[in-house]
Amino acid sequence: MALDRSMMSRDAYARSSVLEYLLIGDLRDLLEETPDNETRRWLLAVLEELLNLLPNEFE
Repeated sequence: MALDRSMMSRDAYARSSVLEYLLIGDLRDLLEETPDNETRRWLLAVLEELLNLLPNEFE
């Protein structure tokens, strides 16, 4: 379920933005790692969370 940013408080929006920034940094680090099963699991988890944070306008 994606977050509807139009209904989020300013504080919640800021936390969401910080989380996105951190996850994108994690994604960059994971993409630089040698691919293995553990890296793939983390990539899927980070990508899934980033997709969950997308605004509803894409649905």
